[in-house]
Amino acid sequence: TIIFNVRDVLSGDLRTTADWVAVLKVASRLDFVRHRDLAVTKLVVLTTSIERIQLGKSFDIPSWLGRAYREVCLRETPLTVDEGHKVGLVDAVKISAVRDSIARRGADAQSMALFEATFGEPWLS
Repeated sequence: TIIFNVRDVLSGDLRTTADWVAVLKVASRLDFVRHRDLAVTKLVVLTTSIERIQLGKSFDIPSWLGRAYREVCLRETPLTVDEGHKVGLVDAVKISAVRDSIARRGADAQSMALFEATFGEPWLS
């Protein structure tokens, strides 16, 4: 059972990622639009790219996905096993394919086209 003080939520007086994820879950389930929008705004700066992919897919926040996928595809380090579990097998394979293309060719037109075809998101959004 999750209980939170509505005043704390609307005043933005929550501090941790876990607090805001809990608000996002409850607000999404109960269709509390203002609470959900506030949680989305707070979480975009509190979460990693991997977490934004996971939460964006789970809670239908498509505005997070293009940038988060791009950040993961362009970063220096490959996905960890834990991150692979978080994004799921299909996305882990897609991310790896785009990362491989970028490693071989750089972020050229072909890599950008592959990204857009793979994720259905524009390279630059």
